[in-house]
Amino acid sequence: MHSGIPAPDRDDNPKWNVSDLLRGITPKSMLIEWSAVFRTPMSVAKTILHKFVGHLEMQASELIWKPRRSATIAWEQTQGISAKDKTSKYMGL
Repeated sequence: MHSGIPAPDRDDNPKWNVSDLLRGITPKSMLIEWSAVFRTPMSVAKTILHKFVGHLEMQASELIWKPRRSATIAWEQTQGISAKDKTSKYMGL
């Protein structure tokens, strides 16, 4: 789950995307921008932003990753792939 601490931007022109947010990564530049746009103190912007990112992360897990995992497990079962098959060393054809 989200740690509540913004990730430091690594350069002067930070690049991040929605997948970062879905993983719970909050760029520091986004925090600064939210504070300016909503004209709130950094502490208020931080609280709101972290709740927003936490909600995105939860929705991604519930609506994307869990159904995808279930579909993958179902497919593996129809193919006869067991947990042991996935951990054994590949020996070639």
